[in-house]
This record gives sequence, C-alpha cells and structure tokens, in this order.
Amino acid sequence: MNQTQPQRRAVAPLRTYASGRCIFKEGESGKTRYVVMSGEVELRIKGKSVETVRKGGVLGEIALLKGGARSATAVAQGECVLKPISQRQFSRLVKRSPDFSLQVMQTLADRLKRMNRRYRLPAVVADAEAGKAQARGRSK
Repeated sequence: MNQTQPQRRAVAPLRTYASGRCIFKEGESGKTRYVVMSGEVELRIKGKSVETVRKGGVLGEIALLKGGARSATAVAQGECVLKPISQRQFSRLVKRSPDFSLQVMQTLADRLKRMNRRYRLPAVVADAEAGKAQARGRSK
C-alpha cells in the first residue's frame, strides 16, 4: 500500500429482507446492531408485538451493550433494508463519538418509556395512587 493513500475500511453491505423474514430471534446471541434504512421491522417478545421500528430507527443494540442474548425477535414488515453495525464497529463509534453514545442512550430511554407506558397496569397505578392518598391522610 502506498503511504499517501488512505487506508480503506471494510463496510458491511446493506441487507435486504423480504416481508415476513426473521432478522434475528429472541434468545439468540447478538453480535450485530441494525439501522433501518427503509421499510419497517416488528419487534416481538414471546410472540407478542411490542414495537415497530421505522426508517432511521435502530434495533439489536441491547444485546451488543449487555453482551448477551437477543431480548426480542425482529421480523421484516414488508421489504426492508438494514445497515448492519458489528460489535467492533459499534464499540469504535461509542469510543470516538460522544454524540453517537448519546444517541444510543436516547434510543434506549425512548424505548424504555414506551414499554413502561404500554405495560403500565391500571390496577397497579390505582393502588399506587391510593397508597399516596393514604400517606397524605396520615401526615395531616
């Protein structure tokens, strides 16, 4: 290689998935994060749909961060194109870019908020409110 030529890095090609095709399964080892370039991906936990990730959204980041199994199954909804990001690329981006790290944290926080809102049980909320009211009554 000539010293004046910049070194080229291998870039993973985009991956296209047909409608209904499984991208990864809950419980599998996760070594890749994906950015949705076009189309939509449905995330399922124990067979139940929990979220739809659209263009610009990410999936698969939780397994990369905690180094374990996939927490959900991802299925293409219509044809979709994904950009894979390997564990190595992901780690490099986190180390080099505070903005990227903040974006990952924001994605996780948004996903957690949506899950909390979605699965908040009315009875649990009512019990919590009743407990607060009782506590206020005792403090008077």
